[in-house]
Amino acid sequence: MTRFTPETLARPLLGGPSGARLATGGPQHGIVGGVLAMCLLGVTTLLGVLLQAPCVARGWEQPFASFRMCASPLANGITATTFPDAPGRAPGASTEFSPASAWLVGLADRLGAGAETGDTAFFMVLVLLLNVLAIAAAGIALLLLGRSRGDRVWIPVAFVSPVIVFTLGQSLDPVGVALALWAVVLLRPAPSRVPRSPLVAGALLALAAFINPLALVVVLALALVLVSRRETTDLIAACGAFIVAVGVLIVLDGRLFGRLAAWWAEAIDRGSVVSLLSYERSLDPGLLTAVSVIVWVLALGIACAVMLAGRSAAPLSLPAVATVLLGLSLLFMPAAPTWNALWLVPFAALAVRHLWVQVAWGLSEAALAAAVHLSDVTALDASEGLSPMWLSVFTLLRLFALAFLVYLATERLRAAPPARMSRDATADAVSAAAGSDIASSVPGGGSGEGDTARPNH
Repeated sequence: MTRFTPETLARPLLGGPSGARLATGGPQHGIVGGVLAMCLLGVTTLLGVLLQAPCVARGWEQPFASFRMCASPLANGITATTFPDAPGRAPGASTEFSPASAWLVGLADRLGAGAETGDTAFFMVLVLLLNVLAIAAAGIALLLLGRSRGDRVWIPVAFVSPVIVFTLGQSLDPVGVALALWAVVLLRPAPSRVPRSPLVAGALLALAAFINPLALVVVLALALVLVSRRETTDLIAACGAFIVAVGVLIVLDGRLFGRLAAWWAEAIDRGSVVSLLSYERSLDPGLLTAVSVIVWVLALGIACAVMLAGRSAAPLSLPAVATVLLGLSLLFMPAAPTWNALWLVPFAALAVRHLWVQVAWGLSEAALAAAVHLSDVTALDASEGLSPMWLSVFTLLRLFALAFLVYLATERLRAAPPARMSRDATADAVSAAAGSDIASSVPGGGSGEGDTARPNH
């Protein structure tokens, strides 16, 4: 016989048996937490802007820009300069390969921004402003994606990532990441604060792909998750809009094969395994690029097959799937600069709940970014900068951190199923049915995906 106590009667109001002593914070708690998280993101973004200040003041000439760690492929494209020639270093084809970056450099050239240092600085300040706004938009999207209490706790890990600091003045990838995250928000399963729109999501992903083709990996992750949820209608609509938008942009650009050829000629860049192998002069860079691309495609294919082959009834978790696929891309692509790692930051924060791993990965990214800049100084002046040995050490540390991040993300590949109620909990819920009706109207009373309430002892 069930014993009626104040505790058992209050359980439906407080989240069930596991929440008997845990009350919800209400909507104000979520708003205050979101504001504090955005303030934290603002501090990180400010550090990234301050990192670019020396170059804005004095220009992007080498080796000063690399020594101050504010050298930028975009600035090189505007001023028609390149990075120093060194093994495993791409002089600057990244701006030519990315259509959006190439369009931006072309606009700056038409406006004469590369003629004087002041004009270049003004144009780069506009780029910084655009990236700052994009980081803010990405932060809001990530807050919307944090459905559960457990997710929201880990979002600040992404907001303090050193990758943001070292990426603001490098490329337009913050804009691409923001577009991709908002596309994910528009494809969230109900209930959601933002209306679902697969067509708009597909168009946003197409724009993101023209900023960095790494967005195609996000598209692949979304396709796997939608297939596991059996939401084929949304998948077809999003893919259709994506294909149409990409086709229109390719026609407008008209340089698809030229950009692919430019990328293939200088595909190897810092941060990758093949960039270390490039120090061996006897190895052909074209062969290294081909092997790297083949291994990368095979790794993605095998990972997709393994994830779809699982017989679990639970659908795939998008943050974990995206972390695995993007992590494999950074491990096996011929180029893995810091701005490519920015695509992994939001998904890894939601998928990997091991603080020491997140800290180790963030520190390895910061160390690699600094090492890349200082190695460019060494290529110009052997008496200064950082030796290739230390660059190799920091690259290997970053690769090990990425591999461990991918391994831990596999723990959460499947979305957590709803927790089963015990026999006593079922009796309590039946006996307090009236209280359950009241609980359904409490803001924030429902648990999100993967959220587990724990009693306070």
